[in-house]
Amino acid sequence: MYERGIFTKKHEGFIADLLADKIHFKNAILEKFKKRIFRFAIRMIDNFGFDRLKEAWKQELLPIVDAAVDGNVEKVRLYVNDLLNKKIDLPNMDEGRELELIDHQTKTFAIAIENYLLKNKSQL
Repeated sequence: MYERGIFTKKHEGFIADLLADKIHFKNAILEKFKKRIFRFAIRMIDNFGFDRLKEAWKQELLPIVDAAVDGNVEKVRLYVNDLLNKKIDLPNMDEGRELELIDHQTKTFAIAIENYLLKNKSQL
């Protein structure tokens, strides 16, 4: 199913396109080729970085990207919330405040994905 790394070409393309939609360069040449640059960078990070992750991390990341590719923003938020809540423990902060902080961050993440999906609905 996966050649090398943990993402399929569809996953890599989605992430690269999302980044290209949200990140803009002042340099005209970089701006023109940014989709290719991001696709290459994502592929390299996936193949040479994510491929070395422990299986537990891979199992946590794949549902997030699958939900994003499928356009299910609420599932993305839930998965990211769960992942961050499991992996992050902020010292001197109670669990309720920590969860609230994580929730605000994932809302921002979800809004960016939802905006991208709505903008590019016809292309997906």
